[in-house]
Amino acid sequence: MKTYNDHPLNNCVIKCESIEHGKKIIEFWKKQGVRTNPWGGSSIDDHYGLINGRFVCVERDELDDVKIITLQPEETQLTDLSTLPMKEMMVSDDGKDWEKRVVFGILHNRYFVHGTCKTIDDVKRQIAPYHCVWDYAKELPAKITVTMEEIAARKGTTVDGINIVK
Repeated sequence: MKTYNDHPLNNCVIKCESIEHGKKIIEFWKKQGVRTNPWGGSSIDDHYGLINGRFVCVERDELDDVKIITLQPEETQLTDLSTLPMKEMMVSDDGKDWEKRVVFGILHNRYFVHGTCKTIDDVKRQIAPYHCVWDYAKELPAKITVTMEEIAARKGTTVDGINIVK
């Protein structure tokens, strides 16, 4: 049986509301490259998705540490992640601790990033790319320009008296 431990939507499931909805759920997972056999989407009120790298259909009480996502309108679903533009942003799992990463897509309010790459140049140099998913993202803080004269004036010294250490 094929596993999907590294899939960006691992440990995410979608609740089936009707047989028609179930068919759309199965089609969604197929578009994400997931083999959905033997499930057809007819189990109403159960959840279809990837849990611990395996495609399953489970009841609500079997969902520990799993994120329940919803289907978005088809025009917002990602089908080919490699075609999306990249953008350097700050990302976080909790909205408190932020890290710089390269975001290349958003799906169900989750942000897809290129592994631990912090710049677009890092992504281009990456030999074995992998993807991570984060819950929060925001723009990079604006850069400021400071002159040596401004630093000297603030520190009460001259420009010659400044030694900048990185």
